[in-house]
Amino acid sequence: PIAGLLVEPILSEGGDLHASPRFFQELRRITRENEVLLIADEVQTGVGGTGKFWAHEHWELEGDYPDIVTFAKKMQASGLYMKTSLRPPQPYRIYGTWMGD
Repeated sequence: PIAGLLVEPILSEGGDLHASPRFFQELRRITRENEVLLIADEVQTGVGGTGKFWAHEHWELEGDYPDIVTFAKKMQASGLYMKTSLRPPQPYRIYGTWMGD
């Protein structure tokens, strides 16, 4: 089974390649129907570079946002946030490289 679908809102290698909101709406529909997590990689596009704080806000998903969003670079830190239903019941179950072993 597929656990997740990781997408970049805008592909920036070799030029700016944009997909339409409809494309991402269909990805969201397909991931919902197949119980696959939709993960948005906002490392390059997050923090206002597209005119909205997160690039996935342009997808017009009507509240059905990605299950996980990753960020870094412009945040001066790296991390992720996720829907409440995905959070582990105990704190510190998801570690970053800066937290050590």
